[in-house]
Amino acid sequence: MLGLADRSVALLLVLVHAGLLVWALAGLAEMVWTSPPWPRLGNPLFSDALLLLQWGVVTGAATTFLVGYARRWPRLPRAMVAWYLVMGGVCAWQTFFILENRSRYALMALEYVEYLVISIYLHRSAYMRSRHHRRRRAPASSFG
Repeated sequence: MLGLADRSVALLLVLVHAGLLVWALAGLAEMVWTSPPWPRLGNPLFSDALLLLQWGVVTGAATTFLVGYARRWPRLPRAMVAWYLVMGGVCAWQTFFILENRSRYALMALEYVEYLVISIYLHRSAYMRSRHHRRRRAPASSFG
């Protein structure tokens, strides 16, 4: 039963990162399409440069997760920690220097907790470790 729960969490993370990729690509499309057929995703308080950074980082992180998961890339957990650190830095900048809503610090803390929980899962999950464990080939024998 634990294996099923572990795999379900992995599937949930695939869906979340696929959703993040769609969200970021729509955000990037907004930057070139002045009247998108959906409500604008970009925060009007953010400059175009900050939005480009935000959408680019989210696109990179989501793509890394999806491709790394599909290809069973052994460095996926470490790569995602790096992406989450970058995303956390962008979030901190937005929170401390631009956003004005009263709940901004709580939302930043929630985002950081999400990154931490996902990172721990990627490193400690039996399913993820077995999925991304690269088997080493035995050295070729010199006798034959």
